[in-house]
Order: sequence, then C-alpha cells, then structure tokens
Amino acid sequence: MLAEPLPLRVNRPQREDSILRGWRGRDSRQIEGKKSALPQHPGQQPADDLGDGDDRTRRDPAGLGQTEERIDHREGNVHGIRGISTFHVGRTTSLIYVGSVKSLLTSHLPRKLLIAVIHLRPLPGSPRWGGDFQAVVDAARADAEAYREGGADAVIVENFGDAPFTRGAVGPETVAAMSAAAVTLREALGELPLGFNVLRNDAESALALCAVHGGAFIRVNVLSGAMVTDQGIIEGDAHLVARRRAVLCPHAVIFADVHVKHARPLADFSIEESARDTLERGLADALVVTGVGTGKGADPSDLARVRRACPDARLFVGSGISVESFPLYAADANGFIVGSSLKFDGVLTKAVDRERVAELRTALDRHS
Repeated sequence: MLAEPLPLRVNRPQREDSILRGWRGRDSRQIEGKKSALPQHPGQQPADDLGDGDDRTRRDPAGLGQTEERIDHREGNVHGIRGISTFHVGRTTSLIYVGSVKSLLTSHLPRKLLIAVIHLRPLPGSPRWGGDFQAVVDAARADAEAYREGGADAVIVENFGDAPFTRGAVGPETVAAMSAAAVTLREALGELPLGFNVLRNDAESALALCAVHGGAFIRVNVLSGAMVTDQGIIEGDAHLVARRRAVLCPHAVIFADVHVKHARPLADFSIEESARDTLERGLADALVVTGVGTGKGADPSDLARVRRACPDARLFVGSGISVESFPLYAADANGFIVGSSLKFDGVLTKAVDRERVAELRTALDRHS
C-alpha cells in the first residue's frame, strides 16, 4: 500500500510594489526536520541554531538600508520580510538568503549597475563541445571570481558557446550542464546575485535554474512580440513566462530585451511600442536595449526613445559597453550588461580580465 504523500504548503510572496524592495529569498526545502543541503548566505545562522523560542533580527547585508527582518522560529513564521519565498514541508521552515538585483533595481542610489556576463564554453550536445566539462567549469569559475573581485554588482551566465542555437526549448543535456556549472558559480560568487539566460529564448529553463540555484533574475531575449532571427521566427510567450515564474521562483526578476540583437521585428512596431508592450503587457521588471549584434553598441537615440516611452522603467544597455562608450548612455540607463569588453584585450573568446572589470566599475562610480 502506497504511503499518503506529505502535503506541500507553499507560501509565495505577493506581487506588490512593497515586495520589490529588499533582498530576495532563496527557496529551501526541509522534510520533517531534515536540513537543506543548500549553502547559506554569508553571516546567516543555521536554522537549527536559532532554536525553539529564539527571536532575532537581521539587516540587509548589502547595507542598502532596505530590509529589517524578524524571524520567529517558535511559530515558523517570518515577520516583516519583504520578498522572502519560503517553502514549508512538515513543521520546519528555513530561510536561505541570496542577494538580488531587485533591491538594487528599486533603490534610489545613483550607482549605475554592472551586470557581468559569463559566456560558457560549448556544452555537451553542442557542435563545438570539446569533451572536457571540467575545463568548462574551471573557466567559468575563473571568470566569476574576476567579476566578483573587480566589483560587478551581479553576474548572468549564458550557454554562449552552444551556437547555432535553437529557437525553442534547449535539450536536457544543456540544462543539466548549466545546472552543474551553476553549483560552482554560486560558490565562487559568494553573495553576488546570479542570473541565467538560456539561449536563444528558453525562459522556462532559465526559471528552473533560478529555482534550483537561488538565481535572482533571468534574461529573456523575446518576451513579447515576434522577431526574425538567425534561428527563424521567435515568438514571445509572456503568458507562459509569468505563470512559470509564479510556480517556480516568484522572487526572480525578468530582464527582457526590446528589439534584441541579431534580430529584426517581424511587424512594423516602433521601439517605443515594443517597449511599452514588453513592460506593461509582458510584465518585464527591466528592459534591455542592444545594438545589432554581440559587442556592438546600441544606438543612444534608441535608448532615449525607450526612456521617453517608459519613463519609470529600469533600463539597461546590453551590448557594446566599455569604459569609453558608456557615457553615451549614462543619462538614460540604470545599468549595463557587459561581457566582451571585460575580457583580456577586449576579445570575447578570452578570459575575463579583473583589471578591466575594476576599471569599468571605477568609471561608472565616478560618473554616478
């Protein structure tokens, strides 16, 4: 006779403006007192160390002054926490913290955010897969450490080496490989937020990776509308993305491209129309404007048009950013997603140069 399944009660954060501040929670799961194997946020006490009847207060470890939290494990409740996603299985509750870009997106600091890109080498199943997965992981770790030491605010990982990409869902081997790499990246990054972009447009897999690895955000190349790309016509599916986020990781932030690089709109929509649709109807949390291709600068007038159309949106430039070029966009951009120019000699296929990262970080801070 089969045992009756243990009921799973999920307490998800509400999608309200008040929740868009503070640090996001990393989902953890415990079954009848068994501790989660997931790593804890630096400085956090283990759940069992709090003990029955313990009542403590923690503050935002980033020093943004956004969060004050009271955790009462006598009741298994969390009081006054904004944006913590907690799973309850049986009688125990555990909170594991991972820094999120959401607190940075909604803060009023003048700081321009630097989101750095890890371009994974070809993964198993891709045409250029080299057969040595440890080499892939080691290279990704080295890049992650260079970004952390150089002063990046967050890091996003992509299966960049897997070209040519599929226009739909990637194979299970790709998700497995990215998940394995994410274990090492999470360790290397410490408290830095980690995001996922599963190319060319597999937002569902990106959300799954966020759910498993405490990811703070995803990037979706086509969230709304339809784009003609080198993979063919890619159609956005904001309906699916919003619903899968609600189920898998409600805390995750969605960065969505507007007229993404290596593509053209299928219909004659202006960039203003596409931006408004992506933000207001697609429910993106932040918009990304790019140039025509990887490493190619965006047209500053395109960014300015999107800013006028969406004055309250969080806008990022997602290609062609360097120490020399970022001032062209500084008036309208909240931050930058950067990869190519931060490699040694500015060559995309080389490793990340910590000094280049630090140089851009310093330049951004001076300009803020």
